Amino acid sequence: MKLFFREGLFSYKSYRIAFIGQSISFIGSWIHFIGQSWLAYQLTHSPIGLGMVGFGSTIPSLLFSFLSGMTADRFPKLKILILSQFSNCCLSFFLGLLSYLKMINFYELLLLSFAMGIFNNLELPSRQTLLLSYLPNNEIKRAIAMNAFLFNSARLIGPAVAGIILPLYGPSICFFINGISYILSIGSFIWASSTNERIKDQPSGRSTKNNFFVLISNPAVFYPSIVLGIVTLFGWSYSVLLPYISSQIYHQGSKGLALFYSANGFGAISAALLISFFPNRFSSSTLQTLSMIIFSFSLFLFSFFPPFFFSILIVSFLGFSLALFVSATTMFLQERISDSMRGMAFGLTTFFFQGFFAIGNLLMGTLAQFLGTKLSLMIGSVICFTAFFSLRIRSE
Repeated sequence: MKLFFREGLFSYKSYRIAFIGQSISFIGSWIHFIGQSWLAYQLTHSPIGLGMVGFGSTIPSLLFSFLSGMTADRFPKLKILILSQFSNCCLSFFLGLLSYLKMINFYELLLLSFAMGIFNNLELPSRQTLLLSYLPNNEIKRAIAMNAFLFNSARLIGPAVAGIILPLYGPSICFFINGISYILSIGSFIWASSTNERIKDQPSGRSTKNNFFVLISNPAVFYPSIVLGIVTLFGWSYSVLLPYISSQIYHQGSKGLALFYSANGFGAISAALLISFFPNRFSSSTLQTLSMIIFSFSLFLFSFFPPFFFSILIVSFLGFSLALFVSATTMFLQERISDSMRGMAFGLTTFFFQGFFAIGNLLMGTLAQFLGTKLSLMIGSVICFTAFFSLRIRSE
């Protein structure tokens, strides 16, 4: 408690207020995601329908991440956040109303999920840089780790809450809850900004086009971002195969899948807590190397499909190492750029991490279909390991 409230992140009032609002919003978003997936299944009774809605909500990260990063550096971040979150608030309530009245079809759901994906992508760099502006620079590492902890905690809490209310009230309640969470999030950021003395929310006078070329021309920034994209394509996409592995390899069905996801989430939260409590014990470069070794080795070992409970342990290491790698890469980039380019740096990581995830799912599913699940995971682990160390040499 002393770490957080006296000497740590939560000793800064503005950050503490915004953190609470963001926590509620993250949980609301995961509740919305579960309700959206269930509604898509109700409308289509098809895994293709589920995939299309998921793809529609994530593809904006691939299309608009650079533009969102430039926008965050060029215009006031608080105004961008308010506009984006208010838009998604309205869309959530609208989707909830259509769902409640049973007046929605699949294509309308697809369109709404794509629209919300655009606004989510627009506000992400602004929200993350705004949070960092509430803190001194020496707290950036801990703030990035805490954000990862918050995201993964919400990934556990949100679906659990949705699992209780969805059978009772239907998917519409999930969308209404998300709409309310956006209102609370907007209020928290307005309050935090009004009480903050450190805020640096002035638009940059520097050309965003110039910022973009400065950023990608820096090997210390560009090559780690490329590695992040490769790890997303061939590494993180292993998770798309977990339902098949649980059912066809281990014959555990949905129970086994839930254990896989829980183990993955537990590992990710552990990584975030490790960095939060010991932000300066290891350099971001060391954490990148350590996490990639653990991730590649764990994925390679997982490809041999050891006994089920041992595989659960391996998946927890996969969650731990991947979360540690993403956080360390984000820290590595943020330490090497100026305040005027923080939004674009977040846009760059969003492009290569979240944006490539949709493509990675399709790629890994295709490889598994033609080469087999075991060989696909093995190839993915080797590519991640090789790409990291070969590109690491170029960036130094």
